[in-house]
Parts: sequence; structure tokens; C-alpha cells
Amino acid sequence: MRAPEIPSDFRLFAPFACFPPPPPLRIASSLVVKKPAPASLSLSPKKHAQPPTQPSRHVYDVIVLGTQPGGLLVGALLAKRGLQVLQLDPIGHTPFYEHEGTLFPLGPSLVPPLRVLPKVEQALYELGINLDLSRVQEAAGHALQLILPRERFDHSLNDEELRAEVARVFPSSVEPVCDLLAQATRAAEDTQVLLGTPGLPFPPQGFWDRFRLRHFAKAICPPALPEADVVALDEIVEPASPDVLALRAALQGVCGFLTAFDAHNELGETRALSHLLRGAHGFHGGELGLSALLGQRMLDLGCDVLGTQGRVTPLEDFDFSFSKLRSVTLDKSATPLRAQIFLCAMDAQDLALLLPPKRAVKFQRFAAPLQTRQVGLTLNLLVRARGLPLGLAPRAVVFPKSDHALGPLLVETSPAHPEQPDDDRRILTAIARLEREALDTPDKIKACAGRIEKVLLDELCPFLDRHVLGRSIPMFAAGPSQQAVCVGFDRPAKSYLGLTGLPQRTCFKNLYLTNRQVLPSLGLEGELLAATRLAELIQRKLHKHNPLK
Repeated sequence: MRAPEIPSDFRLFAPFACFPPPPPLRIASSLVVKKPAPASLSLSPKKHAQPPTQPSRHVYDVIVLGTQPGGLLVGALLAKRGLQVLQLDPIGHTPFYEHEGTLFPLGPSLVPPLRVLPKVEQALYELGINLDLSRVQEAAGHALQLILPRERFDHSLNDEELRAEVARVFPSSVEPVCDLLAQATRAAEDTQVLLGTPGLPFPPQGFWDRFRLRHFAKAICPPALPEADVVALDEIVEPASPDVLALRAALQGVCGFLTAFDAHNELGETRALSHLLRGAHGFHGGELGLSALLGQRMLDLGCDVLGTQGRVTPLEDFDFSFSKLRSVTLDKSATPLRAQIFLCAMDAQDLALLLPPKRAVKFQRFAAPLQTRQVGLTLNLLVRARGLPLGLAPRAVVFPKSDHALGPLLVETSPAHPEQPDDDRRILTAIARLEREALDTPDKIKACAGRIEKVLLDELCPFLDRHVLGRSIPMFAAGPSQQAVCVGFDRPAKSYLGLTGLPQRTCFKNLYLTNRQVLPSLGLEGELLAATRLAELIQRKLHKHNPLK
């Protein structure tokens, strides 16, 4: 028996059915409606410096290898303070890749408002881009949407709207659910003394730093210690009702997209979720999209930036003097580029693949305590905008009801061509965090991608299959050299307070880590927090005076 025909404009499904389409907005003829400006470093037109094609000098103070946001932030801060900085990317990491004539993102990401991170906000203020980045985030929206198996929950920053939404979704547990959300939002204040106090050596660089930090934590912030009780989501409301349990499990599922540790980490997850509840933002292209904005600021400050926007600057040789890296040589170039300090702004395992054999073995032993256990699998669908549900937010976390083993999905919608706002096409991007063994063969990758697509078409967006114009899996189309997204690392046995991963000082004297592996438990905040700390250390090490002080 043939199924009845569904009208093409039918775009409501169960979680969205309770919200009818909003009535058309009537605007007076004397008013002029302005289209929103595209997300760029500034919403007002500015003349930015153009990236160079070759290094302008042979000797630098600092050379940054890679494109992760922490490395770009260190480079920008040091350039602002008068150092000569060169940034290059020997692998060619890019936030987008081209497939069948369309630019697809590697994967979505959830980013808290940068203004709620005090030390990060201070660094961005020093660079003069804190307001610009805040405008970019506000232009992209700030709603956190949870697509539960039977309902849709839209978290709002307005207390009255949030309470009304809780009453709609959880009518029998309004007060307990509101208490859960309020305490989860305030949870970061308990650890702000530990992570945000000026002068504290965090992340610690050695024994004495760890001793000072632990002594301070015992005196000021006992909940930060692993042997003490940490204010966790499962301890906030007792006794818990079924509605509270359901929302609590959903919030814990969101934490998988905020931190880079695969194991449950109370302190890091609680802090990251607390910041996210103050606003769920995203950059076009994920975290590497933030790197592109920081790279543009480095150009404006006079740095030589060769590795942004997906430009590959392959390296031919590394010159070592005992345990010190002296210089690097670009491919098809006979002139070595020297520097006093080198920064690794990529995963340590990726840099080890570029080093000479003996040095690579030594660097691999250094990076061995932090192994990748989970990887994000991204599926991109090119669809018509009229096929998407009207109530779907730009970023939403979907909890499948038919495939619990798949875990939560982070779904993001973005325009196919940002410079053409009238284009009817959209990119629907979904990512699931899966075990690495489940993605070790092409057949397994295709099978998992098929499961993700089935959830999107059957549960999130029914009747979307007729509007799908193309499909793309970054693991196949973007090439093997692209950076893995939404990773989960094993927690090292010597992880300090359960927060630290690899130390910033590596096995080579003048090579430092400034990537997502230093503070994996804090996610993007940890990466940028470690970057501000490293910038201060390098400035003191090179005996450079800060012209701003």
C-alpha cells in the first residue's frame, strides 16, 4: 500500500509540534530592515593585512607550528608585546574542505561566551578583539537546545522564559528542575578562585608549581581536590524526580562535546557545562574558525602567518643541537628559519610524524601518556532550507530514542554560501563521539555514518530525504591529514587534579606545547588558559619587556 503524499511545506515533527510557526512580523514602511552582517573578525568593514607568501626574515623569536587556537593566541600575545613571530602549518589543517563544489565544515563545536572566562577575556582585551569576538558570537545565536526523545527543551538566558519552558516540558517538577539548572550554572564560581587568581602557576610547569598550587587549593578551594567531594550533577538535587534525572542525564551527555577527556571528570565537566549554560555559541568552522580569526589578528600585528586558511607550508628538515631545536627548513628552500622558541600548536602525535626518526621516537615517548580513545565522526548533508523544522536552533544536541548506543549527536545548521544569504541551501552537520576501534575501517565508518543519517531523517527531520542534495563524510572527503574533531583522550596516571594532560615543557628544551592536550578536561577554556600562561613564561624567558606595562 502506497503511503499518502505529504505536503512539501509540512515541516513539524513531534518535539516541535507544540510550537506553531510564528505569525508574520509587521514592520512599518518607514523602517529599514538591515540584513545581519556575516560572521567575521569585525562587523564593521576594516582593511586587514594580507598573508605573505614567504617568510620576511630568517631569524625569529618564536615559531608556531600548527593552527590550534592556543598556539595562535600565544603568537598574537607575543607579537603584541614586541616579539617577532612566524606561524606555519606543515599539515594544512583547515576548518572547511571542498567536496563536489561545496565547502563543508569538519565538524561543529559548542563554545561558551568568551567574556565569562576572565583570564581569556583579559588576553583578548589586550589584543583588542574582545568586543569583535563577542559580536561574532552574538551574531551566531546563543541558544542551547536539547532534543530529548519525546520533547524539545530550549534553554534560555532569561529567567522568566526559562521557567516557562521548564513548566511546559516538565510540568510536575518545575522547582527541582529550575534548582538543577541554577546550581549547574553557578558551579564554575566554586573553582574560579583556583583557575582565575592572578599569579597562580596554572597549569603547573614543574614540582614547585604543583606544590604551590596544591597548597593553595587545600587552603582556599577544597572541592577542587580529587580526594574531596566535588559538586557534581548527580549530587545537586536529592531526592531526584524522574524529570530531574532525565534532564541531568541530558546535561551530562552535553559534556562529551565540551571536554577532551573520555573518562568522567567532575571538575572539568562541571565547569565547562556551567560556562555553556551562560550561552551556547559557535564559530563558523568550529574551533579552527576561531583560529582563523586569531590568525588575522596576528597578521594585523605584523606577524608572518603562512599557515591559516588551509595553506600548507611543508617542512623539509628539522635541525637539532643535542636536545634543542635550532631551526626548520621549508620545502624547496635552502634557508633555515631559526628561532629561540618553538611552539607545537598541533597534536603531539602529528608533530612526531614530521620529525627525524630518532627524534620522533623520543617525542612519541613524551606523548605516550595521552592516547586518543574517542573520535568524532561527522556527517554533512546539503539540504534545502524548506526541509528543515522551523523550531530547529542553529546548534542542538539530539538524544536518539532508537539508537542509544550511538550516543548524543551535536547538530549544527549553517548556510551553504555565507556570502549569499538568499541561497535556499543549508548544510546540516551532525557529529557523534565514538570509540576509535569502531572507526578503524572504511566499512565501519560508513556503517556509523548511516546510523547518524537514519537518526536525522527518522527522528529529527522526517521527510527531509526528499530535500537532501548531497552527502559528505570528512573522514573520506577531507583527506587523512585533517585534524580529528571532538576527540577523547585517556587520562594520564599523573594528571594533576584530574585536569592536566601533557606538560607544556616537552623533551626538547625550547619546544613547548600550546594545544588541546595540555588541559583536555577544560576544553577550549583550558587550551586558551594554558596559552596565556605560556605567553607570560616565554616573555620572561626571552627577557622581553612588555610595552603595555
